[in-house]
Amino acid sequence: GGTWSSGSPSIATANTTSGVVTGVATGVANITYTLSSGCYSIATIYVNPSPFAITGYPTMCAGATTTLADASTGGTWSSSNPSVATVSTSGVVTGITAGTVTISYTLSTGCASTASSATRTVTVNPNPSAILGSYSICLGSTSALTSATSGGVWTTSASSIASVSTTGVTSGLTVGTADITYTSPSSGCFTSATVTVNPIVTPTLSVSATPGYTVCSGTSVTFTSSTTYPGTSPIFVWSVNGTIVGGAPSYTYAPANGDLISCWFQSSAGCATPDTMRSSVSMTVHPSLAPSVSISTGVGDTLCLGTSATITASPVGGGTAPVYHWWVNGSTVGSTAGTYSYTPANGDVIVCRLYSNDICRLADSGSTTKTLTVFAIATPSVGLVSSLGPIVCDGSTVTYTATPAAGGTAPTYLWHVNSSVVGSSTPTYSYTPLNGDTVSVMMTSNFPCITTAVANNSMLMTVEANVTPIGTVSVSPGYIVLPGSFATFTSTLTSGGGTYPTYQWTRNGANITGATNSTYTTNVLYTGDVICCVVTNNDPCSGSTTFNCINIIVGTNVGVTEVNPTVSDVTVLPNPNHGAFTIKGTLGISSDELVNMEITDMLGQVVFSSKATARAGQLNESVQLNGTIANGMYMLSVKSDHVSKVFHFVIEQ
Repeated sequence: GGTWSSGSPSIATANTTSGVVTGVATGVANITYTLSSGCYSIATIYVNPSPFAITGYPTMCAGATTTLADASTGGTWSSSNPSVATVSTSGVVTGITAGTVTISYTLSTGCASTASSATRTVTVNPNPSAILGSYSICLGSTSALTSATSGGVWTTSASSIASVSTTGVTSGLTVGTADITYTSPSSGCFTSATVTVNPIVTPTLSVSATPGYTVCSGTSVTFTSSTTYPGTSPIFVWSVNGTIVGGAPSYTYAPANGDLISCWFQSSAGCATPDTMRSSVSMTVHPSLAPSVSISTGVGDTLCLGTSATITASPVGGGTAPVYHWWVNGSTVGSTAGTYSYTPANGDVIVCRLYSNDICRLADSGSTTKTLTVFAIATPSVGLVSSLGPIVCDGSTVTYTATPAAGGTAPTYLWHVNSSVVGSSTPTYSYTPLNGDTVSVMMTSNFPCITTAVANNSMLMTVEANVTPIGTVSVSPGYIVLPGSFATFTSTLTSGGGTYPTYQWTRNGANITGATNSTYTTNVLYTGDVICCVVTNNDPCSGSTTFNCINIIVGTNVGVTEVNPTVSDVTVLPNPNHGAFTIKGTLGISSDELVNMEITDMLGQVVFSSKATARAGQLNESVQLNGTIANGMYMLSVKSDHVSKVFHFVIEQ
């Protein structure tokens, strides 16, 4: 029910009913509450000053700052929305994101006027979208930069380093860096990117080998690439003789001699020109072997008497600077060079020892020995031999053989018949000569010590005609004789007998001992005996001939004449026949025996002959003439060691 009042209304006023005190000016005022009774109570009120008005630019870009100020001191700055903008203790406002925010200044007394002059509304404008594109440009190249925000303006901080077009195309002019800015005309907000203009570089590549490019067989070698301007992620590819084997900066393996190792390198440096290259190395791989040496005169081991020879050593595993020692017949004669020259004698023994400096040698030295043959100077010749001599028979094939003297290891031959070349190379030649042919051979020698290389020889051929005796055989008194009577057989030559013909009479195909004249006389004849004469011309070009033979018929017992008539009973069935019959019977013995069968006509000419075996003395042989003999009378002679029979039989076909 009381009433409020201020003792100093210029300092502070009080609502009479509500007691709300309002500060009017800085100072002290007593506020009284008085009851209707007049009683009252007093309170002293202190009115503190409010802050001055905030000053400063109220607009900014995200990420940028603006500084606000207040003339009052000792106050505290605050932001109504720190996610949009923050304010420091000194009043520096930093834009965080686009939007508006109220910045207040409060004194230590807690006084912070809510009047607009004591607060500041700050607007944070958005920046353009980030600049996209490559910030690394090669000298003389361009990069197209863009922003999602349209309508902006492009600028550069260093136009001598990088220029930028109205569309954002940035060109590298000199090596260095430049800030490229994209600004919104409406807000003045911008975004920037630092562009680096890189120089054009030329990468290099080399390949090293550890332990080296020359190694021993089986040695593992590591090949390492050395590069400049490789970039952040270079690519390496290794190959051996064209086959890809690895993809790292180094590669290790055991090479073979002559292997070509190549490294292909691609730089990832942005301004590398060219960005790919190749480097190759070739390996020399020495075998691990014991040194050896061979020596040669250059003309073989055969030398000519009085000729100087140069002996040359050929090393194996000798290294880069081999050393040689020479001996002749056990005496040291040579220097350390790879050759030795002197005039050798026959049988000289040359020894050469090689001392190696090869890096892969299994021993320090090796030696060899050679014996020299020294020949006197010779004149080649060639002998010529005919396999049949210089006189041959017509139609004979003759082989001629050349025999060289001082012909060397590989003489060559050229054969002529008369003036025509007929053969070469081989030391023999075969052909059938004609009378008067001259066969000659030319031998070319490869003997090292000769006065001339060619030797010749020739042979004149005499070719004689072949002569065969022609004649007849006759018997006196005739081919039918009486038992025990003498018959004289005569061989008569009509031509071809030559100077000294020889004779040989045969009975039933067997030579008759002592019957070697032109006539043969005997009284021992059996029916069926066949008497023949073989006449031989002993001249060089003749042969022998068997003249027609005589079949003998003994006048008595013409049908059957037996050697052993009491024990044999051989017969011919049937008789007459049609050209097929059987000879059967016993020979009077119990063992096997060969039986000769022969059919002759009435002129004594043999028209059929055969052989059969009587098993255990039994003969049973079938004869099939099969129409080969004409109809008529014939004589069949059956002879063995124990039987001799002659049958007359008739063929009626």
